[in-house]
Parts: sequence; structure tokens; C-alpha cells
Amino acid sequence: MLVQGNRIDCTMPLCLYGTANLCRPSTYIISWFVNKNPLERSLPKGSDLPIYIWYESYPEHIEEGYKGRVSRVSPDSPFGSASLNLTNIKESDQGWYECKVVFLNRDPKQHKNGTWFHLDVHAPPRFSVTPEDIIYVNLGDSIILNCQADGTPTPEILWYKDANPVDPSPTVGIFNDGTELRISTIRHEDIGEYTCIARNGEGQVSHTARVIIAGGAVIMADCFRDDFCSSYANYLNKGKGRRQS
Repeated sequence: MLVQGNRIDCTMPLCLYGTANLCRPSTYIISWFVNKNPLERSLPKGSDLPIYIWYESYPEHIEEGYKGRVSRVSPDSPFGSASLNLTNIKESDQGWYECKVVFLNRDPKQHKNGTWFHLDVHAPPRFSVTPEDIIYVNLGDSIILNCQADGTPTPEILWYKDANPVDPSPTVGIFNDGTELRISTIRHEDIGEYTCIARNGEGQVSHTARVIIAGGAVIMADCFRDDFCSSYANYLNKGKGRRQS
């Protein structure tokens, strides 16, 4: 069993018996199964419905989610006659695939001829969780910056502060496989831009969050426009700012 681009190869003998000059083809059914469990090379109980069935003179059966994306190769193809074309491949297509060919004029005990192989689908990282773009803090606070990404292979998470790798210390640490950056007892030197980078062999993405000190709002006594004063106060009070009079 081979994977060639978008084609999954499965070879089978079309002649049940005969010679090179006299061949009597057998009637057969082609079925393809899939198991998305990466640790299980067999079908779970109750999950024995094929994603694809081909039987001569009958319409093809294609499971939901694969319609418009799978088809049998041409019978005169130089590749395996039971091979499957899978197009518009998605990350969710990853898993164990089984090709099974049933010859209808054979003993039923001989039908267990399935062959399994694993389809790996590589995908670049994409963020599922990122910190807010701007985070307001007070000195002495503690915060957690959370950065999670999906992709295949599993992305590696790296953290930078002001373009330099984060240096762990008694008050700064990286936890949970790199997804969390924890800062406790925030000091002036902790203020700045924090960037998380998710990368794998298919590419990388980054996200930057600014950690700044929340300042208290000051309302000027001679403010010339009430709407301007109100907007300015709301801007300064964003986060943990305190209103002063």
C-alpha cells in the first residue's frame, strides 16, 4: 500500500484464475474504511461503515465529509485497480485507512484481506488561544499569558520579550509545554512586548501582547468639552486605572 500525492494505492488481482492469454475476471466489491484514532490500527466496534464502496453497475457509496473528494482510479490505470483518489485533503483526514476487496465467488472466510496504512497530513501552525493585544497591570500583580496553537506536527511554542528570548527567573516561568508564560510580582523591568511564536516543519505564526502599567485618570478642572473629558477619562481608566478628581 502506497501514498502517491493524492492517490492511495491498493493493488489486487482482477483475474481469479486463468493464464496470461485466458483470464476470467472475478466479480468484486471495493471498500475503504478509516479509523481516526492514531493508536488503533483496526475499526472500533460499531464503526464498520466504509467511507467508500465501489460495486460494478451500482452507484458509488461515499460517506458524508468525503463527497466530492474521493473516487476510484480509472480501471486501466497503471496503479492498483482498487486505489483511491483523495483530493482537497484536510487535517481531519489523518488516520488509519484500510482497503478491502471482496471477491463474491470466493469462500466468505477468505474475505478478510484488508490492508492498513497511516495517512499523515502535515499542516502549518494556527493559533487557537492568544493573549489580549494590550494587558494593563499594576506593579506587584501576577499574570498568565496563554498561547496555544494547532498543527501537524504539533507546534513548538517559543516566548520572546522585546525581541529577546524570555529568560526564566524566580518570578518568570514557562509552563504547560510552553503554552503559558507566568509573571508574578510584576516589576518595572517586566513591562514590555511579549511575543509567542508557534512553529513546526510547515511554517510558523506569531502574536505579540503589550504589557503596560495601568495609569489613573486625571480630570482637568478647565476641560473645555464634556464629551472630550469623558472619552479621555475612559481611555485612561481602561484596565485597572483609577479615576481621580
